[in-house]
Amino acid sequence: MAPSNQVSVAGLPDINSILLPLSIIGFVLQWGTMLVQGSLTQYIIVAWQGHFPSGTPVKNVWTGIFPLDLPLVILVAFFQSLLNLAEIPRLEGYLLLVDLLFALTVPGVLVIAEDRRNRKTGPLRYPAFWQMLWGFFGVASAVSTYTRLYIKHRLPNSPNIPSDQAQALPFTAVLQILLVPVVVAPYILGATLTQVAYGIVAYFLSPLIAGPFQDLIGNLMARIGPIFSNPVVLSYYIVGTFSTVVHWAVVLFTFRSPELDLFTLYVPNPSIVRRGSPTQISESGHHFIQYGYLFFNIAVLILGKYASTLDSRVAERAQANHPLLTVTAITLVGGPGAGMAWILSKREDTLATRAPVKDS
Repeated sequence: MAPSNQVSVAGLPDINSILLPLSIIGFVLQWGTMLVQGSLTQYIIVAWQGHFPSGTPVKNVWTGIFPLDLPLVILVAFFQSLLNLAEIPRLEGYLLLVDLLFALTVPGVLVIAEDRRNRKTGPLRYPAFWQMLWGFFGVASAVSTYTRLYIKHRLPNSPNIPSDQAQALPFTAVLQILLVPVVVAPYILGATLTQVAYGIVAYFLSPLIAGPFQDLIGNLMARIGPIFSNPVVLSYYIVGTFSTVVHWAVVLFTFRSPELDLFTLYVPNPSIVRRGSPTQISESGHHFIQYGYLFFNIAVLILGKYASTLDSRVAERAQANHPLLTVTAITLVGGPGAGMAWILSKREDTLATRAPVKDS
C-alpha cells in the first residue's frame, strides 16, 4: 500500500488542507445562508403546519413518530417547492434540480464501486450512507468530503473489484439513471402533490436498495460469467453520457427560452431569495442547490488535478496531454457529472492495464 503522504510527495498539498475547508465552506453557505435568510425556519413551520405559505398542502405524517417525520417532511417540503411547477416563481430551480440529480448518478456509481473494491475496511464503504448524506444534507459538503476521502485513500491504492461485482456495475448504473425520473417526472406527468411526495421519499431512500440490487445482479453474473470487457469503464460511460445529455438539454432549453436565464440558473445569487415572499421557500431551495452544483464542479476539478498527478502513468503524459485542461473543458461543456465520469473512466483504463493488486 502506498504511503499516506503520497499526496505531498507528488508535489501537491495535503488534500485535507484543500477539501476539508471546502466541505466546511459548502456546508456553511448552504445551511448558514438558509438559516440567515429565515428559510430554514419556514421549512420547519411548513413541516409543522402541513402546508406552504400559499396554502398548498404537504404530506407531514409518514410514520406517526414526530422525530422521524420531521426530517422527512422538511425534505419533502424542500423538493416539492422546486417540483410544484404551478407555484415556483421561475423554472430555473426545477431545471437545475434535474441537471444536478442526473449528474449525481456518477458519484452514485462511484460509491458503490469503491465499496465493492474493499468492503472490509476504510471510510469509502457504506454507499447508502454517502448517497443519503448528500441527499439529505447537501451536495456542497458531502460530495466534497467523499472526494477528499477518495483521493486520500483510493488514489494511492486501488484494489481490484471482484469480477462478479464489476460485471454487475453497468446494471446498477442504469438503475441510478432510472431512479431520477421517480422524483423529477411525476408532477409534469399529472401526478398529485401527494404522489409527488411519495416519489421524493422513494428517491431519497432508494440508496437502501441500490446495494442489494448490485449484490443480486452480482450473484447472477457469477453464474453467467463475464459479458463486459471493461464493465467499470462502461458504467461510468453510461452515467456520464446521460448526465451530459441532460445537462445540454437543460442548457439549450434555457438558452432558447426568453424568460429564462443561464446566469440565474447556475450562479449562486442570494438576491433571488425574497424574504417574506410567498415563494421564498422555492427561491431558497434553488439557491441551496446552486451552491451544491458549484461545489460539485470544484470538487471534480480538484479530483482531476490529483488523479492526473498521482497516477504515475498519467503523470508521465501530463505535460503533453494536459489532462487537467481536458477535464476542465469537459466539465465546463458537459457539467460535473461528465467531468467526474471522464476522470474515473480514464483511471479505470489505467488500472485495467496494471499488474493485479490484491484487496487490502
